[in-house]
Amino acid sequence: GEGGARRLANQRLTRPPALMKLQGLIHKTSYRLSRHLIFGWPLLRWLVLLLLIAPILSLLKALFQWPVWGWLELESVSLFSVAFFFIVWQSKRRGFMRFRPASPAASLSVPSDKLPHLEKIPLRASGNFRVRGITRYFVEETALYQPFATGERVVMVNIPATRFMLLAHSPNAEIGWWYSFFTPENLITYQSGTLYFGLQSRPALQLIYQPDDAKKPETLYLSFDAPAQRAQVLADLKADEENANNAHSQPPSQQRA
Repeated sequence: GEGGARRLANQRLTRPPALMKLQGLIHKTSYRLSRHLIFGWPLLRWLVLLLLIAPILSLLKALFQWPVWGWLELESVSLFSVAFFFIVWQSKRRGFMRFRPASPAASLSVPSDKLPHLEKIPLRASGNFRVRGITRYFVEETALYQPFATGERVVMVNIPATRFMLLAHSPNAEIGWWYSFFTPENLITYQSGTLYFGLQSRPALQLIYQPDDAKKPETLYLSFDAPAQRAQVLADLKADEENANNAHSQPPSQQRA
Protein backbone atom coordinates (compact mmCIF):
# COMPACT_ATOMS: atom_id res chain seq x y z
CA GLY A 1 0.00 0.00 0.00
CA GLU A 2 0.90 3.66 0.26
CA GLY A 3 2.64 3.16 3.63
CA GLY A 4 4.81 0.36 2.23
CA ALA A 5 5.76 2.47 -0.77
CA ARG A 6 6.72 5.36 1.51
CA ARG A 7 8.89 3.07 3.64
CA LEU A 8 10.59 1.71 0.53
CA ALA A 9 11.28 5.25 -0.70
CA ASN A 10 12.77 6.19 2.68
CA GLN A 11 15.01 3.12 2.61
CA ARG A 12 16.31 4.11 -0.82
CA LEU A 13 17.08 7.59 0.46
CA THR A 14 19.04 6.33 3.48
CA ARG A 15 20.82 3.38 1.84
CA PRO A 16 24.14 4.62 0.47
CA PRO A 17 25.64 3.07 -2.66
CA ALA A 18 28.31 0.38 -2.27
CA LEU A 19 31.24 2.80 -2.63
CA MET A 20 29.86 5.18 0.00
CA LYS A 21 29.29 2.21 2.33
CA LEU A 22 32.90 1.14 1.90
CA GLN A 23 34.17 4.67 2.54
CA GLY A 24 31.91 4.99 5.57
CA LEU A 25 33.21 1.69 6.97
CA ILE A 26 36.82 2.83 6.45
CA HIS A 27 36.09 6.15 8.19
CA LYS A 28 34.43 4.47 11.17
CA THR A 29 37.16 1.85 11.56
CA SER A 30 39.93 4.46 11.29
CA TYR A 31 38.18 6.66 13.86
CA ARG A 32 37.76 3.81 16.34
CA LEU A 33 41.39 2.80 15.88
CA SER A 34 42.44 6.39 16.61
CA ARG A 35 40.19 6.66 19.68
CA HIS A 36 41.19 3.49 21.57
CA LEU A 37 44.45 3.00 23.40
CA ILE A 38 46.83 0.18 24.29
CA PHE A 39 49.68 1.09 26.66
CA GLY A 40 48.88 4.76 26.16
CA TRP A 41 49.12 4.72 22.36
CA PRO A 42 46.17 4.70 19.92
CA LEU A 43 45.65 1.43 18.10
CA LEU A 44 46.12 3.28 14.83
CA ARG A 45 49.63 4.32 15.82
CA TRP A 46 50.53 0.74 16.79
CA LEU A 47 49.19 -0.52 13.47
CA VAL A 48 51.15 2.07 11.49
CA LEU A 49 54.28 1.14 13.44
CA LEU A 50 53.84 -2.56 12.63
CA LEU A 51 53.23 -1.85 8.96
CA LEU A 52 56.44 0.21 8.81
CA ILE A 53 58.38 -3.01 9.37
CA ALA A 54 57.83 -4.23 5.80
CA PRO A 55 59.30 -1.13 4.05
CA ILE A 56 62.22 -1.15 6.50
CA LEU A 57 62.92 -4.82 5.76
CA SER A 58 62.73 -4.09 2.03
CA LEU A 59 65.38 -1.38 2.48
CA LEU A 60 67.59 -3.74 4.49
CA LYS A 61 67.28 -6.41 1.82
CA ALA A 62 68.21 -3.95 -0.90
CA LEU A 63 71.29 -2.80 1.03
CA PHE A 64 72.47 -5.95 2.79
CA GLN A 65 70.52 -8.82 1.15
CA TRP A 66 68.83 -9.46 4.51
CA PRO A 67 66.34 -10.88 5.44
CA VAL A 68 66.23 -14.00 3.31
CA TRP A 69 62.53 -13.56 2.41
CA GLY A 70 61.78 -13.18 -1.26
CA TRP A 71 61.24 -9.83 -2.91
CA LEU A 72 57.69 -10.78 -3.83
CA GLU A 73 56.60 -11.18 -0.23
CA LEU A 74 58.29 -7.99 0.91
CA GLU A 75 57.03 -5.92 -2.00
CA SER A 76 53.47 -7.18 -1.51
CA VAL A 77 53.47 -6.27 2.18
CA SER A 78 55.17 -2.94 1.47
CA LEU A 79 52.57 -2.11 -1.16
CA PHE A 80 49.81 -2.95 1.30
CA SER A 81 51.47 -0.73 3.91
CA VAL A 82 51.67 2.23 1.54
CA ALA A 83 48.04 1.73 0.50
CA PHE A 84 46.98 1.56 4.16
CA PHE A 85 48.85 4.78 5.00
CA PHE A 86 47.17 6.56 2.10
CA ILE A 87 43.69 5.33 3.04
CA VAL A 88 44.10 6.31 6.70
CA TRP A 89 45.57 9.70 5.76
CA GLN A 90 42.62 10.41 3.46
CA SER A 91 40.15 9.34 6.16
CA LYS A 92 41.80 11.56 8.77
CA ARG A 93 41.94 14.47 6.31
CA ARG A 94 38.18 14.14 5.82
CA GLY A 95 37.59 14.08 9.58
CA PHE A 96 36.79 10.32 9.58
CA MET A 97 33.44 10.86 7.83
CA ARG A 98 31.82 12.13 4.64
CA PHE A 99 29.21 14.88 4.34
CA ARG A 100 27.37 15.30 1.06
CA PRO A 101 25.39 18.56 0.74
CA ALA A 102 21.80 18.31 -0.43
CA SER A 103 21.01 19.29 -3.98
CA PRO A 104 20.06 22.99 -4.31
CA ALA A 105 16.82 21.84 -5.91
CA ALA A 106 15.94 19.61 -2.95
CA SER A 107 13.06 20.99 -0.90
CA LEU A 108 12.92 20.37 2.83
CA SER A 109 9.78 20.54 4.91
CA VAL A 110 10.70 22.97 7.68
CA PRO A 111 8.28 23.87 10.49
CA SER A 112 7.79 27.55 11.19
CA ASP A 113 8.06 27.30 14.98
CA LYS A 114 11.25 28.09 16.82
CA LEU A 115 12.32 25.54 19.44
CA PRO A 116 11.21 26.42 22.97
CA HIS A 117 14.08 27.49 25.18
CA LEU A 118 15.89 24.60 26.90
CA GLU A 119 14.19 21.96 24.76
CA LYS A 120 16.67 19.25 23.81
CA ILE A 121 16.87 17.48 20.44
CA PRO A 122 18.72 14.13 20.47
CA LEU A 123 21.22 13.64 17.66
CA ARG A 124 24.77 12.62 16.86
CA ALA A 125 27.49 15.26 16.53
CA SER A 126 30.97 15.59 15.03
CA GLY A 127 33.54 18.35 15.42
CA ASN A 128 35.60 20.08 18.08
CA PHE A 129 34.20 20.11 21.60
CA ARG A 130 35.57 21.74 24.72
CA VAL A 131 35.56 21.48 28.48
CA ARG A 132 37.79 23.29 31.00
CA GLY A 133 39.87 24.82 28.22
CA ILE A 134 40.64 21.42 26.59
CA THR A 135 39.57 20.73 22.99
CA ARG A 136 38.90 17.28 21.54
CA TYR A 137 37.63 16.11 18.16
CA PHE A 138 34.79 13.56 18.16
CA VAL A 139 32.83 11.91 15.36
CA GLU A 140 29.21 10.77 15.42
CA GLU A 141 28.93 10.69 19.19
CA THR A 142 25.61 10.74 21.05
CA ALA A 143 24.66 14.37 21.61
CA LEU A 144 21.95 16.92 22.42
CA TYR A 145 21.12 20.25 20.77
CA GLN A 146 19.66 22.91 23.07
CA PRO A 147 18.73 26.59 22.60
CA PHE A 148 18.80 29.16 25.41
CA ALA A 149 16.72 32.28 26.00
CA THR A 150 19.83 34.39 25.30
CA GLY A 151 19.92 33.09 21.72
CA GLU A 152 22.97 30.96 22.41
CA ARG A 153 22.91 27.30 21.36
CA VAL A 154 24.86 24.38 22.70
CA VAL A 155 25.68 21.02 21.16
CA MET A 156 26.83 18.68 23.92
CA VAL A 157 28.27 15.21 23.34
CA ASN A 158 28.36 12.46 25.92
CA ILE A 159 31.51 10.34 25.64
CA PRO A 160 31.18 6.93 27.33
CA ALA A 161 33.88 4.47 28.33
CA THR A 162 34.23 2.00 25.46
CA ARG A 163 36.42 -0.92 24.42
CA PHE A 164 37.61 -2.03 21.00
CA MET A 165 39.01 -5.45 20.13
CA LEU A 166 38.74 -6.40 23.83
CA LEU A 167 42.12 -4.97 24.88
CA ALA A 168 41.97 -1.35 23.72
CA HIS A 169 40.01 1.24 25.69
CA SER A 170 38.94 4.85 25.19
CA PRO A 171 40.85 7.55 27.14
CA ASN A 172 39.51 7.88 30.68
CA ALA A 173 40.13 11.64 30.61
CA GLU A 174 37.56 12.04 27.82
CA ILE A 175 34.65 10.30 29.56
CA GLY A 176 31.75 12.67 30.21
CA TRP A 177 30.14 15.71 28.58
CA TRP A 178 31.88 18.00 26.06
CA TYR A 179 30.40 21.20 24.62
CA SER A 180 30.29 23.49 21.60
CA PHE A 181 28.51 26.85 21.97
CA PHE A 182 27.51 29.26 19.24
CA THR A 183 25.30 32.32 18.84
CA PRO A 184 23.42 33.76 15.84
CA GLU A 185 26.23 36.33 15.57
CA ASN A 186 29.08 33.81 15.21
CA LEU A 187 27.17 31.28 13.10
CA ILE A 188 28.58 31.91 9.62
CA THR A 189 26.55 29.50 7.49
CA TYR A 190 24.79 26.14 7.55
CA GLN A 191 23.42 23.64 5.06
CA SER A 192 21.57 20.34 5.05
CA GLY A 193 22.81 17.11 3.54
CA THR A 194 23.65 13.51 4.28
CA LEU A 195 26.40 12.20 6.53
CA TYR A 196 28.14 8.86 5.83
CA PHE A 197 29.80 7.03 8.70
CA GLY A 198 29.94 3.25 8.90
CA LEU A 199 27.44 1.40 6.75
CA GLN A 200 24.59 3.87 7.29
CA SER A 201 23.72 7.32 6.00
CA ARG A 202 21.86 9.86 8.11
CA PRO A 203 20.11 13.19 7.45
CA ALA A 204 22.48 15.88 8.65
CA LEU A 205 23.33 19.55 9.01
CA GLN A 206 26.70 21.21 8.53
CA LEU A 207 27.27 24.31 10.70
CA ILE A 208 30.25 26.63 10.21
CA TYR A 209 30.81 29.04 13.08
CA GLN A 210 33.51 31.14 14.71
CA PRO A 211 34.18 30.09 18.32
CA ASP A 212 35.13 32.88 20.68
CA ASP A 213 38.30 31.06 21.76
CA ALA A 214 39.48 29.89 18.32
CA LYS A 215 41.43 31.74 15.63
CA LYS A 216 39.68 30.13 12.65
CA PRO A 217 36.10 29.08 11.92
CA GLU A 218 35.17 25.53 12.84
CA THR A 219 32.62 23.08 11.47
CA LEU A 220 30.04 21.06 13.36
CA TYR A 221 28.11 18.19 11.82
CA LEU A 222 24.78 17.18 13.32
CA SER A 223 23.15 13.94 12.16
CA PHE A 224 19.66 12.77 13.04
CA ASP A 225 17.62 9.58 13.29
CA ALA A 226 14.89 11.11 11.15
CA PRO A 227 14.46 14.10 8.81
CA ALA A 228 11.81 15.52 11.16
CA GLN A 229 14.44 16.11 13.88
CA ARG A 230 16.71 17.85 11.40
CA ALA A 231 13.77 20.04 10.36
CA GLN A 232 13.26 21.13 13.99
CA VAL A 233 16.86 22.30 14.34
CA LEU A 234 16.80 23.88 10.88
CA ALA A 235 13.66 25.83 11.80
CA ASP A 236 15.32 27.02 14.99
CA LEU A 237 18.30 28.35 13.02
CA LYS A 238 16.13 29.95 10.35
CA ALA A 239 14.08 31.78 13.01
CA ASP A 240 17.17 33.82 13.93
CA GLU A 241 17.64 34.81 10.29
CA GLU A 242 14.03 35.94 10.01
CA ASN A 243 14.26 37.95 13.24
CA ALA A 244 17.45 39.63 12.02
CA ASN A 245 15.90 40.42 8.63
CA ASN A 246 12.78 41.86 10.28
CA ALA A 247 14.91 44.04 12.54
CA HIS A 248 16.90 45.41 9.58
CA SER A 249 13.75 46.07 7.55
CA GLN A 250 12.12 48.20 10.28
CA PRO A 251 12.40 51.99 10.06
CA PRO A 252 14.98 53.49 12.46
CA SER A 253 12.23 55.05 14.57
CA GLN A 254 10.62 51.64 15.19
CA GLN A 255 14.00 50.01 15.96
CA ARG A 256 14.66 52.65 18.65
CA ALA A 257 11.22 52.10 20.04
